[in-house]
Amino acid sequence: TTWFRRGVWRLRATGTGLVVASATLDIDVALSPGMTLELDVPANTKAGVPADVTVTVRDGQGNVATGFTGTVALSDLDPKSNLPALLPLGADHAGTRTIQVTFATPGPNTVTARVGPLSDSAVTQVAPGSPYQIRLSAPGPAIAGQAQLALVTIVDRFGNVANDPADPYTGTVTFEVVGTQPNP
Repeated sequence: TTWFRRGVWRLRATGTGLVVASATLDIDVALSPGMTLELDVPANTKAGVPADVTVTVRDGQGNVATGFTGTVALSDLDPKSNLPALLPLGADHAGTRTIQVTFATPGPNTVTARVGPLSDSAVTQVAPGSPYQIRLSAPGPAIAGQAQLALVTIVDRFGNVANDPADPYTGTVTFEVVGTQPNP
């Protein structure tokens, strides 16, 4: 018997015409020597834009381990990403699987894949998303007769400052007083 999946497997032999007609044996199948796990993420991506993340298991000769099935544990540093914690690789994946992941936090993000003793990590640089929302703030209360500073910030849909030079905000910001509070 050739084993393609790691884990504990029960093998049963059955014979005819015997007083004791069957026997079982538990076999602990380990990963093949020299197997490796590869993780591929884009070097650069943008918050809110799906990116391909690929996991590949290779045999000891460097070929894709097409018979491998199992579950790969995934993790990353972005608490807002939709990276699944577990990624099953079934027989239909033939040793490799690509999923789309949306990252949300700008900056370097390390993604890690693990299966048994195998692991690999890769870094993707996440740029802020496209301009999405305007925010207005003031450093403190206004004093009658004195100028008041107002701060305008353009953010992406995750609340990150949308300051990507490749995708700048090109609109116009205007100000108007839209109401007053009655005098006390």
